[in-house]
Amino acid sequence: MFNLVTVALLVGAFASSIRTLLKEQLRRASKRTRRLYIGGTAASVVALVVVGTLTRTVAPVERLPGPGDVAIVGLAAPTKGEQRAYDDLASNLARRLDSSGEQTARSYPDTDDLRWPDPGDPSSLRRFDKWATEFVGQMGAEILIAGQARRELSGQVTLALAIFISPVLITDASELAGWYGLDEVRFDRDLRSASTQADVLDRVAAQVGDVSGFITALDAWHSGLLDKAAAGFSALLAHLSSNSGSALHELALLFSGHVDEAVAVQTAGPKKSAALLATARARYLELQHSPTLGARAKLSLAGNDFYTASRQGCRAGVVDLDRLRQAVGTLNELVQKPSSSDLLRLKARVNLVQVDRCSQLAGSAPYRPADEARAILLAEAVPAAGPEQELRKQIKALALSDEALRLRTLSVSQGSPELVDEAIEQLDQALALDSRFERQALWLGLKSAWQLARCRVEQAIESQAMSQSQRRESVRLGRTPQSELEQWERAFARDRSLAQKECNRSTASTR
Repeated sequence: MFNLVTVALLVGAFASSIRTLLKEQLRRASKRTRRLYIGGTAASVVALVVVGTLTRTVAPVERLPGPGDVAIVGLAAPTKGEQRAYDDLASNLARRLDSSGEQTARSYPDTDDLRWPDPGDPSSLRRFDKWATEFVGQMGAEILIAGQARRELSGQVTLALAIFISPVLITDASELAGWYGLDEVRFDRDLRSASTQADVLDRVAAQVGDVSGFITALDAWHSGLLDKAAAGFSALLAHLSSNSGSALHELALLFSGHVDEAVAVQTAGPKKSAALLATARARYLELQHSPTLGARAKLSLAGNDFYTASRQGCRAGVVDLDRLRQAVGTLNELVQKPSSSDLLRLKARVNLVQVDRCSQLAGSAPYRPADEARAILLAEAVPAAGPEQELRKQIKALALSDEALRLRTLSVSQGSPELVDEAIEQLDQALALDSRFERQALWLGLKSAWQLARCRVEQAIESQAMSQSQRRESVRLGRTPQSELEQWERAFARDRSLAQKECNRSTASTR
């Protein structure tokens, strides 16, 4: 078969790329839409950390102009008579953050009666989130900070703080959007004391600085700058090590594991790769009982099993089928678990399909749960709008590309070349749903191989050129190594030559 060289290369690259769904979902970052894996389950966070914030519309005093902007939407005092001091604290915090030069910060104090949501009332909490989402849209802020102070029986004051990230700004991970608790700040003197207010201000500003550090590391991760991302997450983990239960520490653990896995995939040395994967797994295990990130950690554990099992490819005798079965068990559990969100269940299904594809490439029989997941994914409609639209488009595209591979495999086993045309149609649909350079490069390369199999040489040459154009952009952004661009160019050239000879012989024999 004239295109076996490229098919082998393409399938290997495909198997590698589909393992990285969790870590590549947020690669495309813009100034306005930074990819922030911040958020959490709003109900649990609000119930435990924030007893509420403004739920009525706040008149837009001033729209924030740039990326990374912070809006302080209220630090509620224990009593109405103390509110002015807390408004002053919020204004001073905004000035402190604004003077750093890294972001624009504004305070939006309100001294009218505040209506706090009831933590036991889900509809109240939903209104709370809806208000925050609308406020972010009005103000142009990426981050909201709110706080509620309470006076203890001892007379001390505890200021509970939370940060809100809108799902509109994290379209690839909207299930993590919402309020996230920061560490509480306690003090034993009135805020009218200049030294007390300075101390509280320092501690609150430091926490916001930690959030900014996380965002910087996350931005580096999305941009493919793995060394910078690793350094940022490591520094944050070291700084927050004494607060192992904090939300920010858990988020840093999760994404530090993702960075380790990404480096492992790019590492040729098997010992170093295995060590990095083991380190990532340890981080996920530490998070598996987290009330906010536990389910995500389990999803990541399944991905880690997949990485470990297919580190050397999805070929028989090479892939670890036991680890693949372990991944299937975890993913199937997440699909079946009643408490899993719709979006988490969707992600588990697409990963289940990908694990099954790898297993079949190694010669194993299909998994029934994967067949069911595949049918659901292919029938899933992409929403016309909404914060989850982009992610759901990407998941649908992965499902379509898997279906294309399934049809191509059947075309060989059944001797049905017309199935190749159906496979190409599925790839075209996938290409229309995911605009990322690396995905376009991969799927256009697969398309060219299948076009060559049908002796559509001119079309295949065009697809190869488009694939390399997309890959150059991915290389430029640091998402793909330069060596891969050169490897594909050599493989494409070999396949073009073989295809032209094979197709010429086929044409001559039919005359």
